[in-house]
Amino acid sequence: VFSINLPVCLMSSAQVSSEQDRLYLALSSAGMGTWDWDLPADSMSWDERMHALFGLPPKTFDGCYEGFLSSIHEADRQRMREEFPGAISTRSTVDTEFRIIWPSDGSEHTLRIRSTVHGELTAKIERIVGVAWDITERRETECALEKERNLLTTLMENLPQRFYF
Repeated sequence: VFSINLPVCLMSSAQVSSEQDRLYLALSSAGMGTWDWDLPADSMSWDERMHALFGLPPKTFDGCYEGFLSSIHEADRQRMREEFPGAISTRSTVDTEFRIIWPSDGSEHTLRIRSTVHGELTAKIERIVGVAWDITERRETECALEKERNLLTTLMENLPQRFYF
């Protein structure tokens, strides 16, 4: 379990650096990318793992929300366009998945994101910070399993003689 016991303002620069290194290693081993959306500036920053998740070379993301949305699969884009304003207005998290198409090879990937909004309770929300990870393999397995279930159900319903399991 990763935890910081001291407030950052009471930590030495070596302790902060050590904690940041541990966090970086934990996120790297989990295959998670991090992103930060500064709402007043309307700019997003991604770490190199986010670029990899979106199939982009490092430091090529343009940093704007519309650029982020344009990289999302067309079928999921409108839903994503609605989820963030909803989270901002209710001060809730965004916990969802969406598909993307890698520009390099045209392959489809499914990403899951989880984020939280930041801002004083009485003030306007200033930023949204989150993580993302690739769930393509899990989604493909779930789809294959669902296909097999449907085939078995169809087979059992259409057999002339009933078998009971």
